[in-house]
Amino acid sequence: MISATYSPDDNKIRLRSTERFPKDVYDRLRGAGFIWAPKQDLFVAPMWTPERAELAEELAGEIGDEDTTLAERAEERAERFDSYSERRATEADATHARVSAVMNGIPLGQPILVGHHSERRARRDARRIEAGLRKAVHLWETADYWTRRADGALRAAKYKELPGVRPPFRSRSTSTRSIAPSNGSSTSIAGWPMSGPCSGRTPRPRRRQRRAAPGTTRPRAPWPRERHVAR
Repeated sequence: MISATYSPDDNKIRLRSTERFPKDVYDRLRGAGFIWAPKQDLFVAPMWTPERAELAEELAGEIGDEDTTLAERAEERAERFDSYSERRATEADATHARVSAVMNGIPLGQPILVGHHSERRARRDARRIEAGLRKAVHLWETADYWTRRADGALRAAKYKELPGVRPPFRSRSTSTRSIAPSNGSSTSIAGWPMSGPCSGRTPRPRRRQRRAAPGTTRPRAPWPRERHVAR
């Protein structure tokens, strides 16, 4: 079973299916701009277009209203991002603990003894410490990134809930522009007059500028030209 919904809050089309789409249908969806959201288990179009709406109606039969609100979807995204952040933070703490265990076994300020039997182990521990610290820092930065994404999802939802920024519903009749004659003499698109062979109006001919023939110069003025000499 395939169902399609549209939400005017975020101007997106969502396509759900209980079965896997065939490859030809999947290619059509991807070509139309639909993106697979694995966490939500659906295809989503980032923006409403007539082509995407026609494809969704062809597959689902009709496009209904989205049941979940923008705030509910934002809360779900924020919870998902928070789980990502907590997971990365836990991995970062575990990595840092392993590095600390290696560092605690080395006396403070102990150099690598070149030629000693402990040189190989000391260099291996140094590489493990450096790699572990880099990984821990990267995981902490990733955790902070997902925390900011969660906060941004909630802020974006609150902003889109304002009536002044909510996009209007777009229908096929209002989105498709048609060229219709105006007063039987000219055509217009969205109220703008047109001129040309399709409008019935003859455009004004452009005035051509005269150019001197090659190797000739323009005639001088009949009166003598005064030359100002600095005194």
